[in-house]
Amino acid sequence: MTPARAASPVPDRPFSPARFTVVGDWQVRVEAGPIRLADRWLELPEPVVLSVPPLERYGRILEDFRAIGAEWIILTPHYTRPDWMGLTSERDCDDDPRPYVQALREFAAAHPVGLADASRRYGRLWRQGIPYNTLMLNGINHPDAVGMRIFVDAIMALFPSG
Repeated sequence: MTPARAASPVPDRPFSPARFTVVGDWQVRVEAGPIRLADRWLELPEPVVLSVPPLERYGRILEDFRAIGAEWIILTPHYTRPDWMGLTSERDCDDDPRPYVQALREFAAAHPVGLADASRRYGRLWRQGIPYNTLMLNGINHPDAVGMRIFVDAIMALFPSG
C-alpha cells in the first residue's frame, strides 16, 4: 500500500509574492495572490486589510505584569526596507516614521515602563556611515549578528554598570 502523498505547501505554478501596503496607523493592506503563512501557501482571492492590535491592550499587559511583580521592558523594532517604512533613503532617517514606534515610546514614557529603543539606534547608523540595510541577512527585514547586537546594546543601556 502506497502512503497518501501530502499536498505540496508551495504552489506548482509561478507566482508573485503578495504586496503589503500600510494603509493606516494600525492597518496593512495585502494584495490578492499567493501569500505564505507559516509553512503553507494561501491564495488570497481579493485584497485583505489586516489590523494590528491597538496599544490600548498594552495597558492590560502592563497590569498583568505588575500583578505578578514583574517589570516590563519594551523593545522597539529594527528598521526594514526603506520603502516599507515610507523612507526614500537610508540617510537622514534618525526618527522612525512608523506610528507604532512613536506610540511605543509614548506608552513607555506615560506609564513608566523601560524602553530599549533599538529603533533609535538603527536610525542613527547612517551617521556612522553604515546603511542600516547592510545589517539585514536578506536585505529586507532579518538582522544579522551585528544587527541583533543593536538590540542587546539597547537593552543593556537600561542596566548601568557601576
